[in-house]
Amino acid sequence: MSLTWYSIKIGNITEDPLVVSKSPVWINSSVPLLPTSTLDQRAPVFVIDYQDSYLGANYIECPKLGRKYFIQNKSVDIGKKIVFTCIVDPLSSFDLSNCSISVIRNEGIGAPTKYIDEKLPVYPSKKNVSSIVMQQLIVPLNSQLSTTDGDNYLLTVIGGSPSF
Repeated sequence: MSLTWYSIKIGNITEDPLVVSKSPVWINSSVPLLPTSTLDQRAPVFVIDYQDSYLGANYIECPKLGRKYFIQNKSVDIGKKIVFTCIVDPLSSFDLSNCSISVIRNEGIGAPTKYIDEKLPVYPSKKNVSSIVMQQLIVPLNSQLSTTDGDNYLLTVIGGSPSF
C-alpha cells in the first residue's frame, strides 16, 4: 500500500469571498500532511502540527487537489495538533475565465418581470414560469444568501422526467 502525502499552504485573504481573483498572504510555503481517512475534496478536514501563526489563518491551498479552501473552523486538538475544517472556494479553484454567462436583473421589488431564457432545453408547452414576491424574506446576515446592497436574485430550476 502506498502512502499519499499532501502539502498545503496556509494563509489569509482580505478580499471579499465573492471575488474571483484573491491574493492570499501565505503564512508558510508548504506543510506536509498524510490523510488519516478519506479526504472530501469539497469540505476537507486537515490535521497538522500546531503553530501559533496558524490561529489567524482563514485560507488554505492544496496543490495536489487543485483546490483552494476557506477555513470554516479551526480547533486545537490533543498532541499539539490543529484541525482545520474547510470548504472549497469554487471561484478561485476552478478556471472561470472562459465562462460565458447572461445576467438579468429585475430591480422592481414587488413587481417581478418574467424573463424566459429560450436556450433552456424545455419545450414551450412544458414551461411553467411563476413568480413569488418575497417582501418579507429575512436572511441572517451571516448567510451566504444575504447581501448588504439589497440585490434580488432569480432562481431558475429545470427538473422533471427526461421526456420534457
